[in-house]
Amino acid sequence: MKSKNKSTFVFKYDKKNNLINYIERSPKNEIIAYYSYNHKNNGMLKYDHVNKFRIFNQFESPCKLVQRFEGGESWIRAVAVTDNEYSLTYPKIKKQFALNQENQIVKFSVHLELLNQWK
Repeated sequence: MKSKNKSTFVFKYDKKNNLINYIERSPKNEIIAYYSYNHKNNGMLKYDHVNKFRIFNQFESPCKLVQRFEGGESWIRAVAVTDNEYSLTYPKIKKQFALNQENQIVKFSVHLELLNQWK
């Protein structure tokens, strides 16, 4: 999709038709959202455009990315490879860290209350 006043969305799928890459760009071609999933290490790379962080999550079991348009917004998240986009469970994270623009590891956390709101 491309329009002068709308975001551009790029989707890439694997051979099993699972979403593995997602990019959302603003009308000015700035990255708003970036998600990439790697089946080899069950890793997901996410770009936080507000804080300029790259966040890496490694899951304990195989996952896939799912995307939905809801309320005028595009939502991306990881689910177990056997779940669908409406699954209410979040895969267990084995390893997680974030890198800033200088490739330095930065501390961050997601509060349990916020995670519970997403369920």
